Amino acid sequence: VLRVCIVDVDAPNKKLTLSTRPSKVLSSSLPVKDPQILSLSQLKVNDVVRGFVKNVADQGLFVSLGPSVTAFVRVSDLSDAYIKDWKSSFEVDQLVRGKILNVDVPLNHVQMSLKASIMDENYVPPITFSDLKPGQILTGKVRKVEDFGAFIDVDNSIRVSGLCHRSEIADQRVQDVRKVYEEGDVVKAVVLEVDTEKRRVSFGLKASYFKDAASDGESGDEESDSDVGGAEPEAVASEDDDETEDS
Repeated sequence: VLRVCIVDVDAPNKKLTLSTRPSKVLSSSLPVKDPQILSLSQLKVNDVVRGFVKNVADQGLFVSLGPSVTAFVRVSDLSDAYIKDWKSSFEVDQLVRGKILNVDVPLNHVQMSLKASIMDENYVPPITFSDLKPGQILTGKVRKVEDFGAFIDVDNSIRVSGLCHRSEIADQRVQDVRKVYEEGDVVKAVVLEVDTEKRRVSFGLKASYFKDAASDGESGDEESDSDVGGAEPEAVASEDDDETEDS
């Protein structure tokens, strides 16, 4: 047995809109986290609401905010970061949270954004190539390991990725990079050099780099060296995922 509340009656189409919300079937005084939205008139620009993905289309998402209220999210408003295969990140009935960008009652149109930069006051923008400076400490994950080194993706960045050359994996000579790192390992790196013309950045992950940074009071990461992988390697990073080094 399921207890429901009749929200709307569509006599011409012989349809009923029902609700199982506790605030509807138990007590109207119960706290409501997500107020029920029955019409566009309840929405205004900058409202932050939650809804369920109704359809994943080529042009974006359609999100159900209520029985007869659907919002549209453009592909450009899905995330602050670049998502190569964005459709795989969303599915029908997935719960999402967004901010209302536009409400057009005559056209029955609602547009919203899922970007964290729009909803979160404490949002930290992703790192870009132009943000990198010598001496800066960053974290990242090993994406791929080769004989000549390991490719690393920088955390919270816009496709900033690069190579940690074998000669810079650790303070001691490393013969086999695969014995030190594997795909998915978390690492911490120091920016050594920025080549703006080739858009390359040389990262240092040797343990000695972090000891020097800590002694100078320049370390911006509260984690210890032992928390971020085997040996602290050096990386050459760029926005080109397939860059390699010969030396």
